[in-house]
Amino acid sequence: MPETLLPTSEFVEAIIRRRLAQQQLTGPRATSVAEVVRHSLAVQAQDPPLSRWSLGLRAGIADDETVRAAVSSGEVLRTHVLRPTWHYVHRGDIRWLLELTSPKVLSGSRGRHRQLGITDEVQAQAFSVFTDLLSRGPMTRKELQPHLPGTGFPQQGQVVAHLLMVAELCGLICSGPLTDKGEHSYTLLDSVVPAAAPLRREEATDRLVRRFVTGHGPTSIKDLQRWCTITKREALAVFAAPDFTHEVVDEVDLWSLPSTELPADGLGGVLLLPTFDEAFLSHDRPRFPRLPGHRLGEQHLSAAEAGRGFVIVDGVDVGCFRRMKSSRKAGPSVQVQLHLADGVDPEGQRLAEQVQRMVDFFDARG
Repeated sequence: MPETLLPTSEFVEAIIRRRLAQQQLTGPRATSVAEVVRHSLAVQAQDPPLSRWSLGLRAGIADDETVRAAVSSGEVLRTHVLRPTWHYVHRGDIRWLLELTSPKVLSGSRGRHRQLGITDEVQAQAFSVFTDLLSRGPMTRKELQPHLPGTGFPQQGQVVAHLLMVAELCGLICSGPLTDKGEHSYTLLDSVVPAAAPLRREEATDRLVRRFVTGHGPTSIKDLQRWCTITKREALAVFAAPDFTHEVVDEVDLWSLPSTELPADGLGGVLLLPTFDEAFLSHDRPRFPRLPGHRLGEQHLSAAEAGRGFVIVDGVDVGCFRRMKSSRKAGPSVQVQLHLADGVDPEGQRLAEQVQRMVDFFDARG
């Protein structure tokens, strides 16, 4: 593998260094899964196995079992918040985040709910079922589904998925412990997190923007608005505070909080970053520069491509990977398949070490 993979603008490289540090992928690592999630404010969890890998990378955790235990403890919750998808959120942040962002997410879902036949009456019936059954203890989606009302829509599973999402966004339910088989369960939010006095919207918005920049910055308004549901006007009002700094890199306006920045001491060496990793998903520009001859060309992995991600070497995107269940009866339970740009050695020591790290991370449970 060549020493210099791609000439990179000095300014773009500096932004990448700072973001990797803020993402806790370089420099001082977090000491626990809960610390990673609190620092990031929210971590997308649409792809459960690889989202746990992302948490483990930042906390220096070598096995999936430890991350699973943190999720099962209730200190970290996997629930719908910020956008119509799953995130890991620290239990101390779930209430005010839901109050701030859920109304707009729910409003944006009304058209789909009409297609599914989810009326106010159906929602009320479902909420009654959740309250009754989950007051007795956590249950999985499979266990809850037979008790939920039908709407006449031919795919009842889609109806159930949306009813669960609405109940999460309304603050009725959240994730419970993982089952022995690794399935996610649901429980009542009140049983995990006590109710709290609501924040004023301006106070909650200020908190969200500052926490997002702390965990992800330097960042643009476009990045922030894609990540959550606040308006450009609200974002600019927070960025106008004197402790924020503004710079233009790659023709993009970026904001940061110097008082919260961690030491930007490197480009991370070799990183296997999933499609939904916050380091990829949270930023439009500048992106990691891509090596010529990359197997994806100018394309990026789509949101439907779970189990996949990017191979980053010294801050440069050199290819992609796929995590797969192993078909072998003996040996590791997972395999990592690489698709690298021309000239990148898949047997290089640093790359091979990271592939083995991922295999070892999942091997305990697969």
